[in-house]
Amino acid sequence: MRLPVALRKRSFLPDRPVGLQAVTLAEQLLAHSQDQTKSRNPAESVHQVRLVLKALRALIRLFPNPGSGTPPGGLDDRLKLLGRQLSPVRDREVAQATLRELVRKHGGRTERNAAHAWLRSWVGPSVEPDATTRDATIAALSGLGPGLRRHLRRAASPSGLSGALNHSLCKARRHHQHAERSGKPESFHAWRRWQKRLEAQLRWSGGSERLKPLVGKLHALQEDLGRLHDLDVLAHLLHQAVSDQPPTATGVPELSALVTQRFQRLQRRILLEGRPLLRRRLPTAVRRVRRAWTP
Repeated sequence: MRLPVALRKRSFLPDRPVGLQAVTLAEQLLAHSQDQTKSRNPAESVHQVRLVLKALRALIRLFPNPGSGTPPGGLDDRLKLLGRQLSPVRDREVAQATLRELVRKHGGRTERNAAHAWLRSWVGPSVEPDATTRDATIAALSGLGPGLRRHLRRAASPSGLSGALNHSLCKARRHHQHAERSGKPESFHAWRRWQKRLEAQLRWSGGSERLKPLVGKLHALQEDLGRLHDLDVLAHLLHQAVSDQPPTATGVPELSALVTQRFQRLQRRILLEGRPLLRRRLPTAVRRVRRAWTP
């Protein structure tokens, strides 16, 4: 699931006031979140609100506070907190979908039976997203609109954008290196978070058509990093099932072994594919975009 095409393809033009362009994008993102209160698909609407929150955090990082080069703490903290309010709903939904897809593609009869029994005993027949929490989150997000506009009008500048792009690239590369060295899920998650921000920032500042091939590869890698995170969430929940609910954990060790196997294979592939992107192609692309925004 992704943001609508019109929002994904938004790009800033160097020959126009960048502050006004940034405010327009923020307003469009806020309007999209408001539209989710009318959605007939609760799961999709929750995901769209989460995407808006992540996009707004990437946007204020693209235009950080002048002088300090840091995002506005109050706004960033509020956006982060609002995202966390929707995370439990999303994690629970994703765990179900990830396990079903995993045993369908890679499991045998033992794993399929264990998955069916565990899902039935753990999450019940269905998990509906909490519309009340969603709507409260959207209302709180709308309340941040004036602060977002003030910050973007004050902070948006070509020089700030150029420095922020370089910062996001350095963060993504650093966490990629940590992931290569440690193999820890949290390193991969941090890499994914910063690469996702960089992808959005390049879409906005680099011209979507010129960077389309590279952004496409970035997004494909981003999707794989997301799947890796989903497997990690599932592994944690399976571990909890063994620790907290031994009577309902029959077959869970077999499921855990399957999750671990898929996690390790996907991890190796992601590291292999990410190396040339982070070490060569992305630095070259960021240098070109920064030159385009240099007065």
